[in-house]
Amino acid sequence: MDIINNKYSEPLAWVKFALNPGEELPTITNWRVIFDFCDKQKIGGICEPTRFDIHVEDEVLLDWMALLMQLRKSNSVLNKRVIDYFTQLESDGLRCCLLKGQGNATLYPDPMMRLPGDIDVWIDLDKKSIDEYFTNLYPEAKQSFKHLKVYNGDTPVDIHDTPLKLYNPFHHKRLQKWLEENKHEQFSHRVNLTEDKYAVCIPTPKFNAVYQMGHIMLHLLDEGIGLRHFVDYYYVLKHLGDLCDRDKQEIVYTWESTGMSKLASGVIWIEHEVLGLPKEFLLTEPNERRGKLLLEDILEGGNFGKESKRFGLARKGILSKGIVLGLHNIKLFSLYPEEIPYKLIAKIKTFIKYITKVSIR
Repeated sequence: MDIINNKYSEPLAWVKFALNPGEELPTITNWRVIFDFCDKQKIGGICEPTRFDIHVEDEVLLDWMALLMQLRKSNSVLNKRVIDYFTQLESDGLRCCLLKGQGNATLYPDPMMRLPGDIDVWIDLDKKSIDEYFTNLYPEAKQSFKHLKVYNGDTPVDIHDTPLKLYNPFHHKRLQKWLEENKHEQFSHRVNLTEDKYAVCIPTPKFNAVYQMGHIMLHLLDEGIGLRHFVDYYYVLKHLGDLCDRDKQEIVYTWESTGMSKLASGVIWIEHEVLGLPKEFLLTEPNERRGKLLLEDILEGGNFGKESKRFGLARKGILSKGIVLGLHNIKLFSLYPEEIPYKLIAKIKTFIKYITKVSIR
């Protein structure tokens, strides 16, 4: 069954139109289905229908208006917290760069329409120095493969010594070399999140084209990913229009040298065929088979895969989680074949540590 020509045809047609409003207006027979789909995928803001001359039932419209009000409020609060937090860190002499999140929102036509999440901060320090600085401030800090998680009040903050880590050691080494070569520009690329004069550093679109492709890959490996991240990436790619051919070739080469190129071909298919990204913004040849495999997982799982059946099974324990996510990665093996074996090794090590702790108790 063609996944686009089934129950998702109208929701996907609306998302595509919302991102490309110059196209022909699609026929919508059930706005409740559209709202529920956009809410599940956490893209209700960018897909809201009030900016178009189109009739929407009052009940659905009220739900959409409530969502928009909440988005504006949440974004205002988080923008202020980002600015306050960066002011604090930079006053201590730390160079900081805001990853994803509110930085991605600045690429949207209306930044207040993106669903906000955590604060991710890249600090220009080595891991040991970061651990010493932040664990002193936040004794409850928790370390993971990707980052150090702390809480600034009630706001989760993920502290990164490097924006992206890969399981495959060869790919990881090449990626870290590329990140280091491009680091200086990211810590000097400042934007204003609000009318406040204080500007924060965010990555350039060129940097995000590599970094956020890897971010998509890691979330697929670890849990799942939703359409919201692909809308983010849609705007990243649209902001690459002024890049010279050499820079575009560098992005593609970096995908290839770090094991992301197969996934990239599927992502680009979704960006073009599903979200309507114009051909001039495509960096590589779309692959329909990989794209549909990826799209099926996105539509079934929702944002971060939390709506999928496997997510419920994964909550039953570390062994159950390992089996469920292992089967999930086998299904998606063709998207990142060189990363999965090393991910498996890492998870086996984690399981052995867990069993050892349980035995000692």
